[in-house]
Amino acid sequence: MGALPAAFGLFSLSYAAVTLALSIYGFDVAGALGAGLAGARVIPAAFAGILGGRVAARAPPGLVLLGVTTGEVLLLGAICGAVLAGLPFATVLALAIVDAVVVMAYQPAQAR
Repeated sequence: MGALPAAFGLFSLSYAAVTLALSIYGFDVAGALGAGLAGARVIPAAFAGILGGRVAARAPPGLVLLGVTTGEVLLLGAICGAVLAGLPFATVLALAIVDAVVVMAYQPAQAR
């Protein structure tokens, strides 16, 4: 298996794991509403996908992929830190929404 397909597989797996973990955490702290809000974080990201597609179309694909994965790592670290620090669920959710928005540029850049 090449490095790029393996990296994409790990990236996809991490995104799915974050979605699951965030839903479980949301349910734990806020019940069904928290789990629903955790899943709804992709709604703002869908709108941001339009802008992400334009950025990915104009910038070098390698640079976009590097920027997105770097942003993903930093934001996942911030989400983990927020959970461990006991910050309010709204803070964790806001970080997760920013993470979902950042990730939207990945697929268009990968397609190039």
